[in-house]
Amino acid sequence: MRHKLIILGLALTPVLVACDEPKPAEHYGIDEEALATPSASEQAPGVHEFVNTDREANATFASVPKMNLSGEAELEKVASGVQIEIEVEGAPSGKKAVHIHEKSDCSDIAGKSMGGHFAPKGSEHGFPTDPEHHLGDLGNMTVDDDGDGKLEIIVARANLKPGDPMSLVGKAVVIHEAEDDGEGKSGHAGTPIACAPIIAG
Repeated sequence: MRHKLIILGLALTPVLVACDEPKPAEHYGIDEEALATPSASEQAPGVHEFVNTDREANATFASVPKMNLSGEAELEKVASGVQIEIEVEGAPSGKKAVHIHEKSDCSDIAGKSMGGHFAPKGSEHGFPTDPEHHLGDLGNMTVDDDGDGKLEIIVARANLKPGDPMSLVGKAVVIHEAEDDGEGKSGHAGTPIACAPIIAG
């Protein structure tokens, strides 16, 4: 009887071993390739994708009645300040003063609802190249006979952080009817003819 039990035990051993063999992943409907490829969070723990809204802003121009001036301004934070690119069409030809004003209210452009030039440090008016000038003094934009005008400038020390004293967000880009001569409180630039509120993002 003892010999029979030993033989029976040996006969069962391969069966038990066979039952312990693991089945392939596809047997359970599992995608092995997906298991082998870590997710983005697993590849870089603690790193999350985000959008920095302090890096860009834009502004769309509205003009005074009976004028078809239109255009946009794009603002981007760079190492030395804020780079501004302005493009307009339908504007009167000639040199036109461009300033950043202290408010984004463009409801009464000719009446200067956007307030005065943006000057957070209390500086005197001047050209952007002068040692002293308003942070909002952008100089002049030349408009050709077709009514098209462009201006590119970097405003040093400015930023696009909402609420920051040096931020251009919440202000307005304003185009005036005449040329800025760099003198006086506002450059003798005349009445504003277009206004664009600066909006983050």
